[in-house]
Amino acid sequence: MIENPGHELRIAWAKLTQNRSNYLRKAIGQETGGHISPLGAYNAGTDRFLVLDVARYKYPPFWVTAADLYAAMNTKVSGNMTRGFVLVRRSRECRLAAVR
Repeated sequence: MIENPGHELRIAWAKLTQNRSNYLRKAIGQETGGHISPLGAYNAGTDRFLVLDVARYKYPPFWVTAADLYAAMNTKVSGNMTRGFVLVRRSRECRLAAVR
């Protein structure tokens, strides 16, 4: 058992600008099925993440505790593979090119 569920999420949120969470909707009280959405904010006072659901027609943005989000990500996809999160950041060497 993990002592501090969601700890990696909190650290990632503090360090990086963008992330995507792959979670099981059923585990957080929504309709069943896996889903991927970006996390828009973290509230340290309530230990909750704001999920910016990409299916806004079905689910508006919502707050979920770090422990509940971790539990929803720590579900099997196939075999021994579990869901999780992806951290996205721009490399320091990255240069944006103007498109004309």
